[in-house]
Amino acid sequence: MSFDPHSFEDVDFSRTLPALPQPPAPATKKKPELKNSGVGIASFITSLISGCLAFGSIATGLVMEAALPEDEELSEANIAVIVLSFIFFMLGTLLALVMGIAGLCQKDRKKLFAYLGVIVSSFTLLVVVVMMVLGPPAE
Repeated sequence: MSFDPHSFEDVDFSRTLPALPQPPAPATKKKPELKNSGVGIASFITSLISGCLAFGSIATGLVMEAALPEDEELSEANIAVIVLSFIFFMLGTLLALVMGIAGLCQKDRKKLFAYLGVIVSSFTLLVVVVMMVLGPPAE
């Protein structure tokens, strides 16, 4: 009997082959967790602090003016301190606005605090401009 390699008569097809190992499932690529923008956080904190202090300097001036007798006025030194502190805190608010815009321009960062910083500093600037246009409160 000769062996024919192309003959299928001697092959038992009912027998199963062992299972081949399956390749591992492709790893799903998760987006890396975005970090908060450091500039945005600084913008938010700066806008809160400088906004509160700017309104505090306005309130201080009004309270000092109201506490004086009617025939007296604030001294020039008191007025200078109030005005300079107000200008300083408004510059802080402008800085917070610029930092917030810079935080919004960053890629691959969360932008929540940058948005909040822009909103709070814009609100502060808007209220101060409206107060300046309307003038001091009438007595």
